[in-house]
Amino acid sequence: MNVLNEVKHDLLMVENPARYCGGEFHYGRKDPASCTVHVAICFPDLYEIGMSNHAIRILYDLLNRMDDVHCDRVFAVGKDFEELLRSRRLPLYTLDEGRPLRDLDMLGVSIGYELCMTNILQILDLGGIPLHVEDRKDGDPIVIAGGPASTNPLPFSRFIDFTFIGEAENGMDEVVSIIKNGKVTGKSREEIIRELKALDFLWYPGKKLAR
Repeated sequence: MNVLNEVKHDLLMVENPARYCGGEFHYGRKDPASCTVHVAICFPDLYEIGMSNHAIRILYDLLNRMDDVHCDRVFAVGKDFEELLRSRRLPLYTLDEGRPLRDLDMLGVSIGYELCMTNILQILDLGGIPLHVEDRKDGDPIVIAGGPASTNPLPFSRFIDFTFIGEAENGMDEVVSIIKNGKVTGKSREEIIRELKALDFLWYPGKKLAR
């Protein structure tokens, strides 16, 4: 399902429609249909703020350089576009491919500052992803956070499956490899989560840190 095709005729009804229609020039564009793992990197603020964040650009490039991985982007939306999606009963989607967030394998969230925490809930809810970790089932994406405002992950741990300890660039290939292998071999979401819990650099409630 390409949600962008469903809303493109309504975009002139909202402020700054360019936030939601993609269309930027890309070098080395990959064919999403040929990739096994579908990921989106999210900055939980409006497009023009998120695209000025260097971490988003770095991770987007890093993931798209991986074989068999397609990385897209998603950002928080304005109130008018949120109302449009809800009135049309359409999910929030990725910017390039128009893929519903609920259809991703992984959603990576870069938290730049504490005030955008509530925007994460908007993105999850609009994207059709259950808000609480315990409510997610097979087929729901794995949500992983990182960034400068995630140094104390406990307050938002009910909504995030894992939080990176340190720089995400150093361990992203291992995370993606586990997700890819689990998808190819037909493992359940619970089994993939269990394997990810073995990675030292991913935090989750109840994790025992080495002394």
